[in-house]
Amino acid sequence: MVAISNFLMEKDFGHLVLVRHGQSESNLAGYYAGWIDCDLTAKGINDAKFAASLLRAENIEFDFAYSSYLKRAIRTKWTILDELDQMYIPTLATWRLNECHCGNFTGLTQKQMIEKYGFSTFHNWREGFTVPPPLLSSDNSLAPIWDPHYSNLDPSVLPLGESLEMAWKRLLPFWLDIVMKNIIDGKNVLVVTHGNIIRAIMKFVEKADQMEKKVMANGYPIVYTFQREKLVGKKILGNKEEREAAAMTSQII
Repeated sequence: MVAISNFLMEKDFGHLVLVRHGQSESNLAGYYAGWIDCDLTAKGINDAKFAASLLRAENIEFDFAYSSYLKRAIRTKWTILDELDQMYIPTLATWRLNECHCGNFTGLTQKQMIEKYGFSTFHNWREGFTVPPPLLSSDNSLAPIWDPHYSNLDPSVLPLGESLEMAWKRLLPFWLDIVMKNIIDGKNVLVVTHGNIIRAIMKFVEKADQMEKKVMANGYPIVYTFQREKLVGKKILGNKEEREAAAMTSQII
């Protein structure tokens, strides 16, 4: 793979930058938010500014920026672009980049999940790819069908809980039709999303048999370089020891 040193010089390459949103209110409180629209904490804003500082050092100029519909990702995206003085570029928020829906785990801490549903139910969902959580009922107030964010969507596409595989299939049309098309055209693309979605994207992009099990730290960019559709470089920005320490405090989605 080629070294990633100066983005401005790599005119024949497209770049994908993945950033997990900064610390959210749910991260701080220790509960699983999923599609709950919680905001960033003060530290979360600083996480986004830190991500921007790492990207600035790489001389990255973005062509497009995408995020989920959830304000923790949107605010991280805007903070990064503001810090980089790149708020003029085209941006889009899409529900397809939302976090994996937690179903009946939504709003619970890990301890509460295990007490209510058992360790194996929690573990098989959290560490697996194909196992969904216990599903919400459609009349539950947490079901996306009742959320005005999604009032313009066909209710049949809105999940009541997702495995990571289901979340990836939900994302795939946007990924292939928009993100990868940009990259194949040699564009630099920022995607601000959520920990589990980043794990799914990494599995797809790297054509890995096993999904990355490490928790993604808030605010540390992952940079991929493509020559058209071929992956030719990967770099995770920031000090490795600091990144791993940050990941230990970023475990809640």
